[in-house]
Amino acid sequence: MPKRLRSLRDIAGDYVINVHGLNVDVPYWINWDVPPYFKDAPYRGKGRPAQIALAANRAYDRAGRPPATASELRNILKRHGLGIDCSGFVYRVLDVYLRQYRQQLASHLVVLDSEIRETMKRHAGRGVMAERTLLPRYLPLAAVAGLWHKDPATLTHVQRLTHPRAAAKVPTASEVRAGDLIRMTSSNGDHIALVLSAGSKTIEYVAAEDEENGLGGVRYHTITVDDPARSLEFQSWRQRDIFQDERDGVWRLHVMAGLSVDAAAELGNNRLGISE
Repeated sequence: MPKRLRSLRDIAGDYVINVHGLNVDVPYWINWDVPPYFKDAPYRGKGRPAQIALAANRAYDRAGRPPATASELRNILKRHGLGIDCSGFVYRVLDVYLRQYRQQLASHLVVLDSEIRETMKRHAGRGVMAERTLLPRYLPLAAVAGLWHKDPATLTHVQRLTHPRAAAKVPTASEVRAGDLIRMTSSNGDHIALVLSAGSKTIEYVAAEDEENGLGGVRYHTITVDDPARSLEFQSWRQRDIFQDERDGVWRLHVMAGLSVDAAAELGNNRLGISE
């Protein structure tokens, strides 16, 4: 075990990047098929902080008039599609944390055989091959990403992070701990957040999210625990209304459940992953 682990909170903070002396909160970006998210943006909303920072510095250098404030620069980043989406953010933070234990998140997520067949069918001449190729029902994301020469983060979405082969539901607020995932369903689709701390009275979580009339970015929220024996639908928090799907709720990745109690302590809580 590493002598000194970076906490989830510390790693999440990497999405405040420095560009020519300006500390910039990376905006929200997701590559949808409709405006304004239609272009093939760099890293497609799944970039590492260092990747986004490098591209941001280049955008800064190309600007006719260098931005004087972080707010101006955030607008430039948004125009260039430089940002992070919710699943990309959760993937990157957890992967950095797990690598401290010589684990890779992609090795613990799965790709369905149907996804691979559909991808094969989209390539000319491979439709018959897709039907005849024998594949296991589930394949590790790491293996598929390697085969396709892809960054596994770009193949990650909310459903993959909360698939029952990779994670299990946490039924009550009293059982929530740092490193758990909160799955939600908004009018724009699936959304996911990462729990930073959990106690008998409050739960703190973080997510990359869009904002109406804003640029969005990484945002921190608190849940007030009213009834620890019940699920999050029965607690007090601003985003409770986007619990709309039976799959919504708290999920714990199997790889996170398997960490030692000492590892749970390093997440930012006490030895049981719970802080008071």
